[in-house]
Amino acid sequence: MQVSLPGLLLCAAILVTSYYSRGMLIIGLIASQAFGATAVMTLAFLGGSSPLIFTMFAALLVTTVAARRRIWLDLGLVFGSIRTVWILTSLMLYAIIGSWLFPRFFAGQTAVFVQSKTRGIVIEDSLAPVSGNISQTGYFVLGGLAAIALCALLLHSDRIDQVRRGFFLWCGLHTGMGVFDFISKTVGAGDLLAPIRTAN
Repeated sequence: MQVSLPGLLLCAAILVTSYYSRGMLIIGLIASQAFGATAVMTLAFLGGSSPLIFTMFAALLVTTVAARRRIWLDLGLVFGSIRTVWILTSLMLYAIIGSWLFPRFFAGQTAVFVQSKTRGIVIEDSLAPVSGNISQTGYFVLGGLAAIALCALLLHSDRIDQVRRGFFLWCGLHTGMGVFDFISKTVGAGDLLAPIRTAN
């Protein structure tokens, strides 16, 4: 495991900003999605997978909501009042079972197109269990759990204002970095945002 210092610094900056915006969990999760090329670390045991910084905020949101004393009542309200959560849960279960079962069931019988680690080009290879099955399924399940946790938070109090402020911050970060990147390349300074692009 190799930790990314720029990723950790950005996580800390987003946490401080969202704390002073009075909505650490929701605002932090939304704002962190503006950094789609910034990873917190690289996991060698998962084939070099590099979790983006929004996965840290999603995990923080899920952990915080799961640690509440009223978690079972909250889940009952979410599943009782939002029917699409049942579909999301079914998709998560399907993804978990499918990522384990299908590569083993169809191993060697189906061809897939993957990027070669040595040559850097797309090649045709036979389907087999790989670390990407675990990491992609993990990201999907984490996103689903974050959606359920967000539903639990939004059902109990008026937190839609935090969602609004989070999206305004996300738009500001996204637009600001785009303008900064355009200006830096136009004046010949090069790619000044390259240090924060730490994802594989």
